[in-house]
Amino acid sequence: MNPVHTESNSMHLRNKFSLMLFYRDDNRESQAMRIVINEAVQQFELQKIISIEEVEFDRENELCLRYKIYGFPTLLVFVNQELVEKYYGQIQKNDIEKILHELIHN
Repeated sequence: MNPVHTESNSMHLRNKFSLMLFYRDDNRESQAMRIVINEAVQQFELQKIISIEEVEFDRENELCLRYKIYGFPTLLVFVNQELVEKYYGQIQKNDIEKILHELIHN
């Protein structure tokens, strides 16, 4: 039996979703965000749909300049390699879950 592909399912399969987290190793909020994002992606089994890139703030000056990152943690959300959202500061787990849900279902 073949799976049914609705318009939203096929759109979902065509889009490439990415999260880019700018963090610092010595920052508690950054460490908490790294854990929360990875847990949320695994909880909803989105590893095949959403890629996560963790960028160490102090080592990637070029990326920080390109995306105008001046503080940490900062989360960038991409759809098809286009920046669609930018979040500053620590984000709680339930908010990360909302972001992922909106990303996948919009």
